[in-house]
Amino acid sequence: MRILLDAGHGGDVAFGGDPGAIGIELTKESKTNLDVILMLGMILEQNGQEVLYTRTSDVYISPSQRTNIINSVQPDIFISVHCNSSDNPSANGIEALYRDDNDKDLAINIQTALVDATGLKNRGVKNDVNELHRKLAVLSGLPQVAACLVEIGFISNAIDFEMIKNTELIAGAIAQGAMA
Repeated sequence: MRILLDAGHGGDVAFGGDPGAIGIELTKESKTNLDVILMLGMILEQNGQEVLYTRTSDVYISPSQRTNIINSVQPDIFISVHCNSSDNPSANGIEALYRDDNDKDLAINIQTALVDATGLKNRGVKNDVNELHRKLAVLSGLPQVAACLVEIGFISNAIDFEMIKNTELIAGAIAQGAMA
């Protein structure tokens, strides 16, 4: 199986990048996402999967560039990893977002594996248009590929943050869900 991994956000804002949310300990979401993706790729490769990346360093790649990569690579699966954040420090949990019914099983499998592995709150599996009332740029304009955007927890919540720092656990759960 050919799997394209996307570490959400990327780069330094001073250089036109998008670090995403800044969490506890001034942790940049873009770096956290990248750490998880690199570990995830290693686990998937160890399990015989062909793995490709939208980025392997903390650089900015626009949503349209990500879509171009997806279209040129033509993966079987596309997974984008992100962290949620909130001004409310008690906001917590994991959620998986998908585009349509072709993606829903992938999102459910990843969500279930992550919640089981971490014990974090299950915020559910959501359709990026119907339930979010907006279309996520990274899930837009994709070819027929199973695609999922996973929010691995709240980088602004102390309990979620401790779990997010365990990249091997998070990546292993995502890999389990992707290969289910």
